[in-house]
Amino acid sequence: MTFYQLTEEYHLFMRKNGRKDSSITRYLYDINSFLNWLQTHQNVSKSLLKELDSNDIEQYLSSLKSLKRYKNSTLKQKYIHIKSFLDYFNAKIEVNKYPSSNLKESNFATDEEIHKLLAIIKSYDGLSENQATGRPYIINRNTLLVHFMLFYGLSINDLVTLTMKNVNLGTGVITPGKDSSLPRQIQLSKEDQKLLFTYYKEIPDILRPQQHSDHSLFIAFDFARKAFRWDYSLDAPKPFTKVAIQRMLQKENKRANIHVTPTSLRNRFILNALRNEVDPLQIKLMLGLKSSKSLYPYIDFFNEPNGKGSRQLNANFVR
Repeated sequence: MTFYQLTEEYHLFMRKNGRKDSSITRYLYDINSFLNWLQTHQNVSKSLLKELDSNDIEQYLSSLKSLKRYKNSTLKQKYIHIKSFLDYFNAKIEVNKYPSSNLKESNFATDEEIHKLLAIIKSYDGLSENQATGRPYIINRNTLLVHFMLFYGLSINDLVTLTMKNVNLGTGVITPGKDSSLPRQIQLSKEDQKLLFTYYKEIPDILRPQQHSDHSLFIAFDFARKAFRWDYSLDAPKPFTKVAIQRMLQKENKRANIHVTPTSLRNRFILNALRNEVDPLQIKLMLGLKSSKSLYPYIDFFNEPNGKGSRQLNANFVR
């Protein structure tokens, strides 16, 4: 099998798995550069590829680094592209060369889980009479919490530190990351702008978080009194805490017979962003991360067959 036939076979494999042309072009550029370098040392063949290991990629990347001042993140991306190609031909790649968290499909909220979660939030199934009478007050709040994690990648810490100073109801822009050195602006969709405004307005004036204040956006609800709660020690609406958000999800999980966590929702956001060809550096900014290294496990998972085409993790998930 010739040099061209090897890359063409992998080209067809990527296309079959739904890769976009722009992504295929980047992969083939790095793969061809590696094979050209390899060709100067020995004849490239399918049998040779099976005998290659991580050290061969390391040598190639070292030669690149000596010629050009590539950033480590760029070299990591090239490593992933080449490793993916060699994995296809069953090369002996040592996975521990670039340690990862070994993410599995179970670390991501699936389409079915997401649909069930959003549906059960609006449902009265399995609720006591007391819970059912209070349900209308929290449907929009809980839906918005899930949307913020799934569609914008907010962490649970982002949610509980989001104050009215960080929310512009007029433009639909939120600025999470109060405790982060890298706060970022996020433009909400029209649907979520409407959902945010509806949630805000259904809180009675006397208990409503004041605009441009340090009041938390998400506030607690008292089922016994059927009212949003006030914290007299803070003289402000009572914030919806991390523990409360986790308990809310646990209760909805039990009713829907699923297992969704704040982390699995955020993980799904990252995976969807990679599938939609969002540059890792842009994802880093979107999440307020200090380093792109945190994304390496997700990039590794994305480059595995189950990360590319799992029916449980559909890249085109629709709300």
